This record gives sequence, structure tokens and C-alpha cells, in this order.
Amino acid sequence: MLYLVNLFRHNWIFYALSICISALAAFESGRLLFLLAFLLLFSHYKRLLNIHLLLILIVGIGSYSYFSYEANKLSLPVELPALLTWTDEYNINGVMLRGFMINESGEKVYVTYELRNEKEKQRFEAQQLAGTSFIVTGKQVSPSIPAHRYGFSMARYLQSRSARGIIEIQQLQYSHQKNPSCSLFLNSAFS
Repeated sequence: MLYLVNLFRHNWIFYALSICISALAAFESGRLLFLLAFLLLFSHYKRLLNIHLLLILIVGIGSYSYFSYEANKLSLPVELPALLTWTDEYNINGVMLRGFMINESGEKVYVTYELRNEKEKQRFEAQQLAGTSFIVTGKQVSPSIPAHRYGFSMARYLQSRSARGIIEIQQLQYSHQKNPSCSLFLNSAFS
């Protein structure tokens, strides 16, 4: 056991770099996986044992496979209608309610909802929506392309938040609230 601890003591950085390179390649471009070859060459130059070179390669390829699988899951369409629950990441700005909701599988989606009138806006502002579930109908839309190279990229933002996409909500139907004391008001407000 002590031999294994000493074997990995100063070489952990190569494994960590292997995972970082794999994540970057999976989310940006598979061509970046060639950086793993440079890492292996550098590891060989630093006279790491052949077992380390093999393990660094295995960790890198395994990490790339996992991150690619997770990245592909984010691009799958969201099935609607769906039961979605508000997170604490939402805001009301003018006539728009925007934020993140979670589906029954625990996957996060970004939603936008155009409030119909001032009365509806006041109802939403009066309540804490986090933990409130709604049956949502609408359509999934593609993120807008940035106006210029350094502009805000909604696609990258969603990816960084592990969100599956954008849903423009057409209809919200109240389902239930985690906090039962709020459900009486919400049930009458959204019926």
C-alpha cells in the first residue's frame, strides 16, 4: 500500500491535466484531444514509469467518453408538456419571467414566460416560486447567436449551467408546492 502511495505522490498533476484536457475536448472540440498526446510526451520526458503513461491515457480517454456523453445529453430536446419545478434562479423583468427550472429527472432547463397582464405579474412577484411545480407547455428554441465575437453567448451560458436548452412557455398550470402553507394561495391564483 505504501508503495502505491509513493508511486502516485508527485504524479497526480498529470492525471488532473489529463482530465482537464478531456473535458475541454469534449465540450469545445475533439481536436483538442491531441493535447493529451503532448501531455504523454511531456510525461515521458519527465521519466514517468510506463504504467503512469498508460494510466494517464486511460484516464484521459475515459474522461473524454464520459464528458462527451454528458455534453450530448444536454443537446437532446426536452419533451413537452412536462412537470417542471422552479429553482431559486429566476427573475421578473418587465413582462418577462425568466430562470431555471428542473424536470422530474433533475435536469435543468432555462425558461422564459411572457406575463399576460399586470395582475399575473403581481401574483408571481408576491410568491416565492422556488420549489413550485408547474405543468409546462411551450416550445424549445435555439439560443441566439452572439452579435459579435466577444458578445454574450447564451449557448455557452446554458452549457456552463448544465441546462438542456431554452423553453418558451406558452402555458403554465400549477401542480404543487414543496411548502404546503403557500399552496393555498398559489392554487387559487393559478387556477
